[in-house]
Amino acid sequence: MMTFNMFNLFGTNPEYKAPEVQPIKVPKSADDKPVYSVGITSDGRVTLTVGGYTTLTMGTDACAKLISMLATAMEDLETDNNEEENAE
Repeated sequence: MMTFNMFNLFGTNPEYKAPEVQPIKVPKSADDKPVYSVGITSDGRVTLTVGGYTTLTMGTDACAKLISMLATAMEDLETDNNEEENAE
C-alpha cells in the first residue's frame, strides 16, 4: 500500500538547492520628496510636515513642549541601550 504525504508533494532531492534571493535595488530618483520639513507660518506658528501628508501646526509653547518630550525620549533610549550593553 502506498502512503501519501501531503507535505512531501514533490519529494526530496538532496541535489536541489533553492536559488539565492537577491535584494531589490530601488534606484533613487531626482524627484524624491523630503521625509519631513519644518517651517513657520505667517502668523509665527511652527509647522512640522511628516511624509508630505501630515502637518502639525503649533504655537511656541507647544513647540517647546514637543522638543522637551523628544529630548526625554532620546535620553530614555540611551539609558535602555546602556543597560542592555551592561547586561551582556
